[in-house]
Amino acid sequence: MAETWDITFDHLVRTPNAAAGTVLEQALDSPVAEIRERAVAGLLRRPEQSGHFAVLRRIDPLDPAWPPRFEQMPLRFLQSLREALVSSEERLRENAYQVVLWCSLYDTIPLLVNLLERPEAEQAERAGEVLLELTRRLADSLAAPHQPPNVSGLQRAAEQARRALAIGFDRYGKHKRREVIEAYIPLIKENVGILREALASTVHPARNALLRIFREAADPSILQALCGFLQLKDIPTSVLGVLSQRDDPAFVRELLRQVGAEPPTKVRRNLKRLLQLKCLNNLSRILPELNESEQSLIPSLIIGTSIPTSQALPAVGEILRHGLPAARAAAAEALGHYHGAEANALAIQAAHDPDPLVVAAVLPQLRGRGLSGALPIILQSLESSHPLVRRAARRCLREFSFRRFLETWDMLPPDVRRDTGMLVKRVDGHTTGLLRAELASPFRSRRLRALSVVQELDLVSRVESSVLPLLQDEDPAIRAEAAAALALTDSPAGLQALRNALTDPNALVREAAENSIRSREERRIPSACEPSAREATLRPSPTLAGALTTEQPLARSAESPDPLS
Repeated sequence: MAETWDITFDHLVRTPNAAAGTVLEQALDSPVAEIRERAVAGLLRRPEQSGHFAVLRRIDPLDPAWPPRFEQMPLRFLQSLREALVSSEERLRENAYQVVLWCSLYDTIPLLVNLLERPEAEQAERAGEVLLELTRRLADSLAAPHQPPNVSGLQRAAEQARRALAIGFDRYGKHKRREVIEAYIPLIKENVGILREALASTVHPARNALLRIFREAADPSILQALCGFLQLKDIPTSVLGVLSQRDDPAFVRELLRQVGAEPPTKVRRNLKRLLQLKCLNNLSRILPELNESEQSLIPSLIIGTSIPTSQALPAVGEILRHGLPAARAAAAEALGHYHGAEANALAIQAAHDPDPLVVAAVLPQLRGRGLSGALPIILQSLESSHPLVRRAARRCLREFSFRRFLETWDMLPPDVRRDTGMLVKRVDGHTTGLLRAELASPFRSRRLRALSVVQELDLVSRVESSVLPLLQDEDPAIRAEAAAALALTDSPAGLQALRNALTDPNALVREAAENSIRSREERRIPSACEPSAREATLRPSPTLAGALTTEQPLARSAESPDPLS
């Protein structure tokens, strides 16, 4: 039976007799689905326009079986489809639009533009909707990361569409259809210089409508074009006004994307022309709409503009309070560009942020702000469990170097000497290495001073291998001081060295060795590798800050390693 139907319908399609078309049109209303399906396929291949219109009238937009039927359309049907688009019959016209959208018929864009230029056209509203949808699809296809197989055809269609839309754009004064402008922008978003000419001219018919679209439209392509003006050498003042006034999250997201973390020279120059940004006044509403990387770009955007401090600081504060961690860190770093009571309060707030990135970003600013509580905060940060925070704190205390501490050792009172030394030990990661060098110094006074320092700072265990050879020093005072120092270590090597010192020819050395051995036996000495109780409770005294800060900080060839890690 199927073979018989094949023969019949093939004959109805191929015969030049126009009556065959009438038969196929009648078959469209058959109760048999297979006959209706064959009738549709046959009429699409027939040359009669009446048959094509008959198919279009019977389309059910909600029936998923219809779109596949138009995947392969003969040229003659395409011609009929164009006629249907300008028809005064609403059903025929609407179904023709539906086929255009199903099949993404970009070649119809020039016709749609022409329809919009006819004020009397009944279908102008629908033509505008279809035009916008087609141009967005075409622009997205051309911008796809992987080129579609028919890219050359798409490029030809896009060029035809641009020419037609450019004409419609220049004729805006006649038709007043903003759909023409909105459809034009996605296809030229990479070349907004074309639009700049219209905006620079106060007499261009589309200028005001274009600005209105830039102020109101949320379409991604339009936002991309709007923010793309920042890439131009000479951005129109009217566009700067739009950029200043928009505050919707979609716009802010696109603006941040195009500005980026390190904007090009042209973008930086144009940002400096922005004297206000309305979006910064509404960050409480915008921040939840942005992801962490987007939020973290806002502080650099703020710094890059010329907006007043009265607007910038509240925006930075909003990010510090409600931003995600990376954004709060960026905001903390941006605080370095602002001064005054409000900026200082925000800096203190950032210094107590739970995220180490934020704390590390703000610590280097505290002392430069002249805050009375800056030094205690920095000292507390030295004990942080986060290496990033500890490194930042040490960078803030570069003048607390071990070399300077040695230079001022003899001038410091005993209590300040101890506290200052404990701080220097935590700040300067070169302390141990420099102490070893001092213990091996050819100068007697320096060796004696180094032995006093290692005992005062509980560092004997760290440099024990450098202390042991001093028990053989030619100077009995140094041998005695070395024996006294070994009381603070519990290593077997130290104990054996003390026992050997009991036979030293000098009585003072023997006495010091005996006392050290007795001290080791009487009490258990905590490991010098762990902070002592006194060190753990160290607080800066008034003399401490001034003890080492009267001179300029010493230059360093490299950042100190972390003494606490």
